[in-house]
Amino acid sequence: MENSPSGIPLTPAVLVVDDHRPTASLVTKILESHGYPAAAVNSLQAAKDYLTNHPIKVVLCDINLGGESGLDLFTEMPQGPSAPLIVAMTGQITLETATAAIRKGAFEYLTKSERLEDFEKDIVSVMERAMKRFGVDRIAKPIHRDEKDKSLIGRSHKMVEVYRAIGKASMVKSNVLIIGETGTGKELIARAIHETSAYADRPFVTVNCGALTDTLLESELFGHARGSFTGAVSSKLGLFEVASGGTLFLDEIGDITPALQVKLLRAIQEGEIKPVGSVETRKVDVRVVAATHRNLEQMVKENLFREDLYYRLKVFSISVPPLRERLEDLEDLFNHFVSIASAKMDKPVSSFSPDLIDLLRRYSWPGNIRELENAISRVVASAQSQTLFPEDFAEIIREHDGEDHSGAPELPGTLAPMLPQSSTLADMERAQIISVLSKVNNRRSEAARLLGIDRVTLYRKIAKYGIAAEKTPH
Repeated sequence: MENSPSGIPLTPAVLVVDDHRPTASLVTKILESHGYPAAAVNSLQAAKDYLTNHPIKVVLCDINLGGESGLDLFTEMPQGPSAPLIVAMTGQITLETATAAIRKGAFEYLTKSERLEDFEKDIVSVMERAMKRFGVDRIAKPIHRDEKDKSLIGRSHKMVEVYRAIGKASMVKSNVLIIGETGTGKELIARAIHETSAYADRPFVTVNCGALTDTLLESELFGHARGSFTGAVSSKLGLFEVASGGTLFLDEIGDITPALQVKLLRAIQEGEIKPVGSVETRKVDVRVVAATHRNLEQMVKENLFREDLYYRLKVFSISVPPLRERLEDLEDLFNHFVSIASAKMDKPVSSFSPDLIDLLRRYSWPGNIRELENAISRVVASAQSQTLFPEDFAEIIREHDGEDHSGAPELPGTLAPMLPQSSTLADMERAQIISVLSKVNNRRSEAARLLGIDRVTLYRKIAKYGIAAEKTPH
């Protein structure tokens, strides 16, 4: 088993116990982002089972566990110097709950603050005090994440609002409408709603409504009878039936025609479908989660989308922020996608220069998270060193220079902003070095630090590009 720098195994050291899955997931993400590997369970019995088989150091336990009391866990904890410390969590702390928790042996208690920054600060503070009890600071997290990990990432205020909305939607079987620009991760949110619901073990089926013609989409959704059209050599179940008991995700719902809107409305409203070419109707029990980048409300006003269908879909609505409105999450997303790409391509990319994230934050990312992920994959694929620099992304960002993006940046201060369109990466690197040397009065050690390279590499590049530097202190 791999160990951290402190010698502690890289296995979960913290157990989060909360029956509200989105909260449990959020707390786990906070812990792991600060170097505390964590696992989460959603019931008292699951916590007891987990603690029996795992050497947990700290337990963060919600007091209210859906009819059970988290305080009951306290009396069944193992005793002794290596026993885990328990931190009680509650939405609203009262004198009674705080006193009861302390009497039961709680190490500390936390209030689930509405402000993510406050909640995160409190969790980290408690964890630092708790880990000192065991004589360690914090536990290092692995550099690379599983390349199949497609979980939602982000701790910004706007993403916390999305997590809350997912949590509310997961507790009912109402239809959900997800609204957001292309590339913001609407399918991930739909999947999260399904996977945190009581129907997580049922099918999750997706279809892109904008990618199919009316005829094909009708057949995909409702199925068809044998011989109903040329090529229909056998009967086929529709996705409404395939998703029975689970979730049907209709991506780009705003692209379907008025004719198909009528048939979709009937399926949702009556809970029944009629396969193409069949006179038979079939009952279906499916939760529909739809997504679109279009303004459906405006389309309703223009008679392009049925009002009754709109309100049938929008029983519950989630608005997904574009990346430019949640730039606080960009570094976490960057690290995540670099880890995935470098593992997948077997490229040892492990660091980035200090000014790279500043460059990425100053770009508007019109393609949102999907564009960021694709850009990182391209850069990692062509990376020549273990460190990524602003110029690695400059050409990708230049591809959008002719478009009108609010907030689209010049290359940041360390890059020459007025380089001609035909500039090569070598031109940009040379300009980068000259600009940094100028800013630090030609102090090469400081310039190397800002550029994220060592002095020897800087000297080599100065010689390579024929940069005439004044003789100033190094």
